[in-house]
Amino acid sequence: DVEEEVRALNVLGMSAVLESDRELAEDSLLRAVALSRENLGIDPGERASAINNLGLMHIEFDDAALARELIAEALVIREQAGLAEERIATSYHNLAEAEDVLGNHREAMRLYRIALEMKLRTVGRMHPSYANSLNGLGLAARNVGEWDTRRKSIEEQLEIRTELFGPDTPILHRDYNELANLHHDMGRFQQAIDNYRHAMRLEASSIGGPTQAWLFVNNIGAAYKDLGMPERAEELYRESVALRAARFGDDSNTTARARHNLARVLLQ
Repeated sequence: DVEEEVRALNVLGMSAVLESDRELAEDSLLRAVALSRENLGIDPGERASAINNLGLMHIEFDDAALARELIAEALVIREQAGLAEERIATSYHNLAEAEDVLGNHREAMRLYRIALEMKLRTVGRMHPSYANSLNGLGLAARNVGEWDTRRKSIEEQLEIRTELFGPDTPILHRDYNELANLHHDMGRFQQAIDNYRHAMRLEASSIGGPTQAWLFVNNIGAAYKDLGMPERAEELYRESVALRAARFGDDSNTTARARHNLARVLLQ
């Protein structure tokens, strides 16, 4: 059955994206799209999902412009087929993500707001999908310096996820990290440090232990640097270099960026 094959390829492809296996992801999703286009009798929802997922893969790996074309195509299919508004809202969210990566931040904000309006009508405010679009809106707002929009988005998404999953769930580490980023950008360095540390504690409590300690340590170091405490910042940047080298390799780009941060502190 072609439709089942397309569905299976979609699942395989997106699983490969999550595991950063580009070769498998691209092969699976390209095959899914080709099959869905060759067989016009296939369910339009399956065709749209295949095209949409290929777009998401390109956002993840390399080509946001191509991603925008694919996601827009999937959106047209969903709208013309009269699919559920929740699915159409997902397309608007994904399209907004592509626009934000391309630097079209205000267009991204417009599309995120459309997605939020649709999700409010369909899944309601207290839903992870609604919180995800709030997060996207806040990130786009950060890129154009709309601090009030950004703050409201972060606070609301944190409220929703805390209510849904509890205050100690590891998934909240992303929200607290973004709240810390907001405080940092607004010059509230001690509040940024406190929230970075809380985010790190939450992430460390996840199954399998901490996976992004290198990121939080780096962010805390940056906050100490801006707080006027270069010696503490140096300690943390050195720790970040060691953590990145252990995880990504001594010659990786991410380790090189950590060394660059350390060098800037040493040259002060």
